[in-house]
Amino acid sequence: MWHSLCSIKAVNESGKTTQSEQDTGVRKNILVVDDESAFLLALKKIFEGEKMHVEIAETLEKAMELLDDHSFHAAILDIRLTGVLAEEGFEILERIKRDHPSTLKIVLTGYGSDEVMERAYVLGADYYFEKPVAPHNLRALIEAGTSNIAKGGSHDG
Repeated sequence: MWHSLCSIKAVNESGKTTQSEQDTGVRKNILVVDDESAFLLALKKIFEGEKMHVEIAETLEKAMELLDDHSFHAAILDIRLTGVLAEEGFEILERIKRDHPSTLKIVLTGYGSDEVMERAYVLGADYYFEKPVAPHNLRALIEAGTSNIAKGGSHDG
């Protein structure tokens, strides 16, 4: 089970929707963590521009280093970085929830289940998706969610 995006409208775990708002003029810092370098580079190419700056990490260590040095408007996190049984993304998610609570937290996984989804939300995910997810839908979700946060709102819209 996963939440789907319809255009730029998204549903979070509480069932509320967020919709795109006018851009605040602030360049958004985005963290993308995934073990697939092609996916990382594709998202960086798609997202990077005048409205977004993207930092990428393929490992837990690199993600933690980036979190030490930067704050992010949004983070897109894969759960499994080093193999089928690994769950480093949950560790990163917990760190972001603790140290950067206003960051929009989006979990992606190729190994989804109801249990994985539930754990992601318990650990602080704002959104959960099972791969594949269209990059333009992720971009729209980030634009909508971070615009709302920048205006003092919550992720719920």
